[in-house]
Amino acid sequence: MKFTHLLLIVLGLSFTVCQAQDAKDISKQKSKLKLYDEDKPNNLSSKYLGKIVFANSEIKKDDAETIYISSYTFGDKLYIKSFLSNSIGNNILFQMVEKGIKAKVLNESNSDLNHANIIYKLYIDGKLVSKTDNGRLYDEYVLHSLEINSCINDGTNTELFGEELYTQLLNHPELLTTGNHKMKIEMIPVCPRCSDESKPEKVLATGEIDLIIPGVIKVTESDCFPKKQWSDAKLENEAVKLFKKRTDAYKVILTDKDYTVIKNEFGIPLRKSFMAVVVFKNGNDVTYEYVVFERIFDGVNYQGLQVGQVSSIPGRYPENNEKKVNAECLKFLK
Repeated sequence: MKFTHLLLIVLGLSFTVCQAQDAKDISKQKSKLKLYDEDKPNNLSSKYLGKIVFANSEIKKDDAETIYISSYTFGDKLYIKSFLSNSIGNNILFQMVEKGIKAKVLNESNSDLNHANIIYKLYIDGKLVSKTDNGRLYDEYVLHSLEINSCINDGTNTELFGEELYTQLLNHPELLTTGNHKMKIEMIPVCPRCSDESKPEKVLATGEIDLIIPGVIKVTESDCFPKKQWSDAKLENEAVKLFKKRTDAYKVILTDKDYTVIKNEFGIPLRKSFMAVVVFKNGNDVTYEYVVFERIFDGVNYQGLQVGQVSSIPGRYPENNEKKVNAECLKFLK
């Protein structure tokens, strides 16, 4: 019994020593890194280090913290600012060292971080609801800045980075029950050119705010469907009829400006195609998906419209999943 107890103590001490050695080596490697120049922190950034703050208007560098809000009514304008201990570029370097990558290797391949960016994740009452797409914020300043500004809802039809969080949440009416909720946003760095073993994954900043869902939610056109680029009522009707087996097919939105003519190597037309959005409505459930339509050329004429293959237009591939939108969006379809 005494021997077993002694063995556990020895093993525990060994583990502690190994941890200390690892921490010492990591610290040593970090000191050898060629880091990006960073903005200088100020008193406000030091106070909110690792935090995301919220406001109803764009947060400018010299704005006082009095504009920050602790409660937000869904549908109003919402902006955020993240305060970081290190820039995105340097944070990624530190995390890669912690994963065992040597400073020498990172210093020699530093240019890989020129495409570093971030994603946001949004939680409602502890449940992950949405996240921004990877690669949406390639910008030199993320390599150097300690403060990152983003917009969640600017109340206009222009979609800015971060607003997809709001749009995706808007399309989950089952979560938007009238009353009080908690909303949390996390910022995570992204390194597209990093290997799977070295990809950063630590949350850099977090913010939480009281969320109030009103009885009637404001919906703008940009919260809904892709923009119509081509007006042709006859073509829209012809396209929607191809989905007559689906009783929920509601409308087609022409998101291309015209047909794309596909020819063979001899310059002879094979078909002409376009991409469009098909809207489906089943009660209060409204969704849409991208579809390729085409007319085959028979050597003399183009034949009737039909649904084409996803690869029908070279170099263009429609998203292959339905997207849900708020039922209030139907009012924008004319």
